[in-house]
Amino acid sequence: MVKFGERMLAMQHLGWEAHYINYDDLKVTIGKLDGCSTDAEIQAVSDQFCDELTKALQRVDSFVLAETKSLRSDFNSSDAASLRKVHSSVRALRGFVGTNVIAATKIAKKHDKHVPPALSKRLVIGNMIRGSDALAQLIAFMKGRSPEQAERLLAHARQFGVGEFE
Repeated sequence: MVKFGERMLAMQHLGWEAHYINYDDLKVTIGKLDGCSTDAEIQAVSDQFCDELTKALQRVDSFVLAETKSLRSDFNSSDAASLRKVHSSVRALRGFVGTNVIAATKIAKKHDKHVPPALSKRLVIGNMIRGSDALAQLIAFMKGRSPEQAERLLAHARQFGVGEFE
């Protein structure tokens, strides 16, 4: 079975590699937990892991916000090329977000296997993901439209041969 870190490389969108969570670096930090001999050392490494993952999620969030802003400024519902570009970009962004959510969830679970329950980070990371501004804006960009706007967008997309916005 292929490990997630290797699969993640194959799931990355070409050109966006620098914006993904660095799963392997976080695994290295988790590996430091095995060398800890005191509760204070475990706490310090666990805090380091949480800081690194928090910064990585903030980078992901910033990237998605920037891409969503760019999509909004480039969007023209009456232009076939614009519709195709938005459709393709939204699919890529959804994949990007999904891959990073999976990575964050898996690495937090891996961390939690190496620390006492009191140092568990899964809930903290889950709350960060659910509270993401970028995720909210991406969803709002696609689904936050009125039903009429959404239907017009889909009608234009169908007219110009662009697949459904999934």
